[in-house]
Amino acid sequence: MPYKLVFSPVFKISLKRLKSFLKRKFSTEVSEAAQSKIRKAIEETLPFNPFMGSVCDRLLDLGVARYRQWVIDKHNTVIYRIDEDNKELVILMAFESRQSLQKLLIDVNLIL
Repeated sequence: MPYKLVFSPVFKISLKRLKSFLKRKFSTEVSEAAQSKIRKAIEETLPFNPFMGSVCDRLLDLGVARYRQWVIDKHNTVIYRIDEDNKELVILMAFESRQSLQKLLIDVNLIL
């Protein structure tokens, strides 16, 4: 049975920020295609194979060990947590792989 997806408020903000960044840097088409690709990958793949992502080294360096990262393609990464008791995947954020994760976390927390 597939896991249920739960999208956090941080995920929604991080995806909007990613889309905005790609729109400014490239084009509306590129930003919309990236957003669509990320959502489709999450919805069609992750619920059926939640352990495919490795423990997130970047968060581990910050002292947080319960999150996994899944590199969707060479530019986009998703951070998520597995709630085994409720069979849920809590999707924390999506970001461009070259971004500073620490800076993104600080920026998103300032918005919330």
